[in-house]
Amino acid sequence: MIEDALLADAVDLVRTGRGRDLRERSGVTLEELAAAVGVPPVELMAWELGEREPRGPAAGDYVRVVRALSRRN
Repeated sequence: MIEDALLADAVDLVRTGRGRDLRERSGVTLEELAAAVGVPPVELMAWELGEREPRGPAAGDYVRVVRALSRRN
């Protein structure tokens, strides 16, 4: 089960748009990030548009990948 703090970080990244911003500034496509996180691109798009929030193991994977992208910038 995903830690509450990690889930909160995932939700914050999508609500603020910071996750999308980091993805775009890193030159990573939606499809590439979705594959790295293990979700369909349409799911990641829904997160970025604020239609859904990350949940479960994918939320933790999202935080880890986006944090890695932030270290590259």
